[in-house]
Amino acid sequence: MPEPSRFVCNRVAPGSEAWADAVPLAFDGPDAIINFDHGKFLRRLGAPVPDRLIDLIEIAAFVYAADAHMRRGPITEPKQGAAWRRTLEFRIGVRDVTFWRRSALRDALADLLGFLSEDEYHFEFVHVAGLAPHHGQFELQPRAGNDLDRVVMFSGGLDSLSGVADMLGTGLRLVLVSLETSPMAGKAQRVLSGGLTRRFGESVVQPFQIALNLRDRFAKERSHRSRAFLFAAVGAVVARVLGQERLDFFENGVLSLNLPIAPAVVGARATRTTHPRTLKGFSALFGEVFETQFIVQNPWFELTKTDVAQGVEQH
Repeated sequence: MPEPSRFVCNRVAPGSEAWADAVPLAFDGPDAIINFDHGKFLRRLGAPVPDRLIDLIEIAAFVYAADAHMRRGPITEPKQGAAWRRTLEFRIGVRDVTFWRRSALRDALADLLGFLSEDEYHFEFVHVAGLAPHHGQFELQPRAGNDLDRVVMFSGGLDSLSGVADMLGTGLRLVLVSLETSPMAGKAQRVLSGGLTRRFGESVVQPFQIALNLRDRFAKERSHRSRAFLFAAVGAVVARVLGQERLDFFENGVLSLNLPIAPAVVGARATRTTHPRTLKGFSALFGEVFETQFIVQNPWFELTKTDVAQGVEQH
């Protein structure tokens, strides 16, 4: 295992000589590398968000940023993928520090991320005053919190499109959560959600798109194995604030199990976004954060890509 890469987040000082070369990560100020409008997110939700839930989203964003910043080994290297596994250490400023310092919670977080990206994670949480964003005027229509059936992650890919169309076809009312991590992805999400709205009606489709991406030139690693944690954290917070205890991802079973589609696509080179163990870890972690049962699931687990494509054609 190579030397650990260290990150200090949310205006936390390095604290010791060992951390002197740590990479600073922040949402504002000179160390700002993550584009995320806290105020817009809160206004779009239309309800107050507990500090702990904002902490969760920020922790996930810092993990994603660190993952994207630290290169893995080359595609072809002599150690059978060993250089692809990194050690990432974080000192993160949070609001609810007593909660995040619980050893069982930190272990669960490290275990989940370790499986998701095949890296080793260590966390230290520090209280930083003045982090809480201000709640402004809310924008999300009042019906969303009281008149919906499901909150669904909508990436704009074929699997999520198929799953959403299938749910809407049964009369379910949905909030579609999308993260705009790039202009191209954001445009595709808007075009498709707009088409779904026209097809099924505004009364049953409510898109919820929020931009959360990295500043130019910061991202160096393209595998982005931890990005699923960021997606799930945002979706789970939206679901929880709107009174839901479930979040749906849609991905066919072959991809969920990250079966190698090519000889070189193994381990950290293969996505584990909706692997059953990943979803179980999301459910357990979010349940701890929300202090209630919360389920993250993949209704498309038993389907193949052919099944998914045929399902889209039917709608």
